[in-house]
Amino acid sequence: MAKRYHLTLAVIVLFALTFSMGGTLRAQSPEQLDYGDTLVGFITKDAPVSFYQFKGAKGDPVTITVESVQSDLLPAFWVYETAKGEPGKIGEGKPAADGKSAMLDVMLPADGDYSINVVGSKDTLGDFIITLSGPPEPDYPLLRSFNVKGQNPNGTTFEGILTITDVEGAEVTDTLYVFDWQFANQTIGLGLRKGNYIAVAYSRNEDSEASCGVALFEKDPNDKNVLNGQFADVGDTIPGTETLTKADGDTYDVIGEMPNGEKYKDTLTLVLDGEAHIFTYLTNDVSGVAIEGDNYFAASYGTDCVLVFYHINADGSMDGYWTEEASEALLIGSEKATPRK
Repeated sequence: MAKRYHLTLAVIVLFALTFSMGGTLRAQSPEQLDYGDTLVGFITKDAPVSFYQFKGAKGDPVTITVESVQSDLLPAFWVYETAKGEPGKIGEGKPAADGKSAMLDVMLPADGDYSINVVGSKDTLGDFIITLSGPPEPDYPLLRSFNVKGQNPNGTTFEGILTITDVEGAEVTDTLYVFDWQFANQTIGLGLRKGNYIAVAYSRNEDSEASCGVALFEKDPNDKNVLNGQFADVGDTIPGTETLTKADGDTYDVIGEMPNGEKYKDTLTLVLDGEAHIFTYLTNDVSGVAIEGDNYFAASYGTDCVLVFYHINADGSMDGYWTEEASEALLIGSEKATPRK
């Protein structure tokens, strides 16, 4: 999905700086941040400014922190309100005593879009971590029923009811869930939660023995080549863990631990196919589909699996995207789950 962004005064300044330095500017679209996100960024000669954008509400207390990561970078940043079309600076990061980090606490003045522009002061370059914190989210219960409306990749629509319950006998809380969709037919899936994200997998295969496993990986904020995740199969009461480390191209080295404590190693390929990804474990001969979010990868594996990737919103609703294995390029459908009264 294409990202829209606003041209701010900082962009104009950037062009001026670029030409004055005699360098070439590498085009860079802003990355989307949500409250609670932590991302890895970089400042280079070709990309002397890193751009970010986020949405906020009037009165939201916001904290932004940018920290240098094993580099000479002395980070600095500015925050602009772009909700009215004309950028207006609302604050800038206050540097720490050693210059290796900068932080800003600010109350947002209006509803709408905001941008963050990160640079290296004193012409310093290197990697950094940016963290955006907002107001605490209300503790809406996840164990409830939802009205669901969605759209298939071909444009047709659907409606139904979703009920979420705990996995019976689960040994950890707020992690494993049963998803029960009531559309034309009943569908049961296994959900795995981390923070405000949930990956859910279910099988379209009518064989009663068919099932799908689910996995949810988070990008390591300290190393952009590492994904840390959990996975579970139907019947598990605790998830297993897995770490993927990028080796070369679309290949990752895998180190994992099964729910029973058994450790293993493997090699995985992760290849974009249409709007989603196909992954394959080369040693264990397991494959499935994956959807990438800003900081997460959700995945499903098994027999004729469907993957749904939800984000839990501050009002208790959930935005979902889903895909399934097909003979042609993978396409993504969408749905909205709203708590029932």
